[in-house]
Amino acid sequence: MPGSVDAAWLSYEGGRSHTATDLLDCREWPHLRLLGLLVHRRLAPRAMLAVSIAYGSTVDIWQGSAADWVITGMRQACEHHGYGIGGASVIKYQANAPRLVVMVRLQEKSVSEPVRGLSGSIAEEAASVRSKGWEYWHVWEVDRPKMPTADSGRLFLVVQRISAALRRMNARSVFLHEPGFFIVLPALLDMALQVTCCAARDLVLSSEIARRGLKLCAQCGLDLSESEHCRAPEDADALLLLDRCGPAAWQRRWAALSREWLRAPARAGGLVALMFEGSDASALAAVTAGLLDGVVSARVAATATFVHSSRRWAFAIIHVGDDRIEDALLPPAH
Repeated sequence: MPGSVDAAWLSYEGGRSHTATDLLDCREWPHLRLLGLLVHRRLAPRAMLAVSIAYGSTVDIWQGSAADWVITGMRQACEHHGYGIGGASVIKYQANAPRLVVMVRLQEKSVSEPVRGLSGSIAEEAASVRSKGWEYWHVWEVDRPKMPTADSGRLFLVVQRISAALRRMNARSVFLHEPGFFIVLPALLDMALQVTCCAARDLVLSSEIARRGLKLCAQCGLDLSESEHCRAPEDADALLLLDRCGPAAWQRRWAALSREWLRAPARAGGLVALMFEGSDASALAAVTAGLLDGVVSARVAATATFVHSSRRWAFAIIHVGDDRIEDALLPPAH
């Protein structure tokens, strides 16, 4: 019966812990569709909708990014079916893995009300819990300034090498993907480079880039299909694609863009810097070989693997042109 459900709680805590990619794609999770809660508008106009999730300990790029992604995905799913979200409350706790509970109060999509958290006995109970690791936010602000987690520290190990290579080739324009844009972006701006930031389908990160007044990739605001990808500006001297996913996901996200850029007829010089999770020791050579296939004027100028926060990372720079930049590229500090 339409509008008859006043509250719904969906648990995603069973099975494996969710990855960052899972949370970024949460608007596609099937349960809301299978239950018909949104499709058939079974939720009352001001119902409470809650989701509980177990996620990996290395998921957060910035403090609270997991909650930001889930709230944003829930908002997209709700708005697609005519609901709005008036506000969100968040609980975090530990039980073998980090746990997250997101609770939102629905409203009509056309209604504009002040952002607020939950009220009544639910909010009182959540605030009264005194348990180790239990944290409760009555009102969660997705649009707050973002603060980095320790995950960003791995980029300190490569940023000086990237900067040195860009200086050696007198780069002026750079296309950058960096989780959170906390380390490499400030270094590039200090060099007075023109930087186009790519959020790689992360709507929260796109909003953060806009909040900071930075240039965003033109395709980031579009609802691209899986077969489509972002494009670097034609005048970009370098692609810096410094991701935190594994090699297979890196290739799905960035290989087509990189090959297209490397094979451009007018490409006389430039570089592609890439990073991904490198537990597979053979993956870096395979990825770089695939990018160089059919590109006569490009070569691998530097490769490195290193450990940060108990995870192994792979890094490489592919250089296009006759000038030698290898002298500027010492291995990343360990």
